[in-house]
Amino acid sequence: MAGSSSADRDGGAAHAPGVGRLYGVFLRIAMLSFGGGSLMWSQRVLVEELGWFSNAEFLNAVGMSQILPGPNLPNLAVIIGAQYRGVAGAGAALAGVTLVPLVILLGAGALYFAYGDLPLVQAALTGMSAAAAGTIGAAAYKMGEPFPWRLASVLVALVAFGAIAVVQLPLVLVLAVLLPLSVALAWFGRV
Repeated sequence: MAGSSSADRDGGAAHAPGVGRLYGVFLRIAMLSFGGGSLMWSQRVLVEELGWFSNAEFLNAVGMSQILPGPNLPNLAVIIGAQYRGVAGAGAALAGVTLVPLVILLGAGALYFAYGDLPLVQAALTGMSAAAAGTIGAAAYKMGEPFPWRLASVLVALVAFGAIAVVQLPLVLVLAVLLPLSVALAWFGRV
């Protein structure tokens, strides 16, 4: 699994992060990810700062988190937590990305329902939407930067984007078609 060789490089399970560390790291990633960009922050923290993964290992874990149902960051937290500390690690990492953000979300939701009709709140939300779109673009660039792009992989990415964003096909259908194609292309060294 992605990252298993990182533990080997660091001296095995004895140097793997503990349950508390997994909670703290994923809480930090969640708090840095306001407005989107959670995978970009995950890459920055897990690969660049902590060195728990190489870019290739991280992209493998992200790929797995994206094909599983549910949000990417909690999926990634479970994958990484389980890899290092089993079920306890998965639970700790998942708690890190969900508990404090849930409290913040509930508080923000209560404020929105109380004051959401005010023009100032509407203007602030419009401005935040633009910033969130920018973080999504930055995340896409950051995630794609270390990927070994070839013509076939660019075409698969463009087809996926077009099928989902332009044609508005269901994600499950797009994945059902493009995943086997991508695996076959990678198997034969074309992606």
